[in-house]
This record gives sequence, structure tokens and C-alpha cells, in this order.
Amino acid sequence: MDGDTRMYVVFVEYMIFYHRKQEYLEYMAIMKQNNPTLELLESADQAGLFVEIWREMSEEDFLTMQKERLEENHSPCTELLQMIDHSKNRIRIWRFTNHL
Repeated sequence: MDGDTRMYVVFVEYMIFYHRKQEYLEYMAIMKQNNPTLELLESADQAGLFVEIWREMSEEDFLTMQKERLEENHSPCTELLQMIDHSKNRIRIWRFTNHL
């Protein structure tokens, strides 16, 4: 590591299968218990479209998350990935820096 200590805000967006929504919300409630900075939003205009917001994420943690979410083979997020409707839209993941 090059000593970069920047922290990022990370957004992860995806569509959940309608019939898996309750299971998904239970899964994410556990995820929230283990990750207090996690925020979960559902689109008010498009049911099942969710955005995760992660605050204070390191470069290393972002790269790990990106790999786990985008590379479906052998991912520790397999349970979550099975609830995502990849036919509607793909998982999108972005990181942002805070300038203010």
C-alpha cells in the first residue's frame, strides 16, 4: 500500500427480485448490524431498485467489495447476488471522495 489514507463514500445499485424482497431486507438488516455506516435506500419511483451507501470506506475495502459484487464466481456475496435481478440492470458500484 502506498500510504494513501483517503476514505470514500461508496454507492452500490441494483434491482432485487420482487419475490425475494422480504428475504433481502432481512439479509440487509443483518448486514447493517455488522456495518453501522451502511445506509440502504429503495427508489420511491421504481420498486425493488436499491442503493447501498457505505461511508468511510478505504481503497482496499472498496476494491474487495467491487470484486465480490461484480465477479459472481466464488463470491462471498453469493446469497445476496442470488436475490439480484441481473436481467433488469447490472450491479453498479461507484466511489466518491468528499471535498467539503
